Amino acid sequence: MSQRVARTLGDLTSHGGCVVVQCQCRRTAIFSIHRLADLFKERRWPSEMRDVSARMRCTACGRRGVKAYYAQPPAPEMGRSLYMLVQAPFGICPVEWACGDERERKRMVQRIRG
Repeated sequence: MSQRVARTLGDLTSHGGCVVVQCQCRRTAIFSIHRLADLFKERRWPSEMRDVSARMRCTACGRRGVKAYYAQPPAPEMGRSLYMLVQAPFGICPVEWACGDERERKRMVQRIRG
């Protein structure tokens, strides 16, 4: 039995996770798969993963053609440098915040508030 490979942002939204974008200047950014898929759909851009790299531009050096890949939300043991990339409310894991859709973010905030 063959398993279908998810190649578009739309296919990947069912898996959750996020898109990690890395530039040659060593800048890294994490994008929510849901928000990125919505942006590409809204602008009617092709949403295959190879097209994502072509559309992205580094905010530090301005270079296009950065490397983009899909990633499951990493475990907390991955290291602090990854957590410094996203600003999340106090007490919420920044990677989970970046990878979550709007509904998941509301749940995270409600959990913190008690």
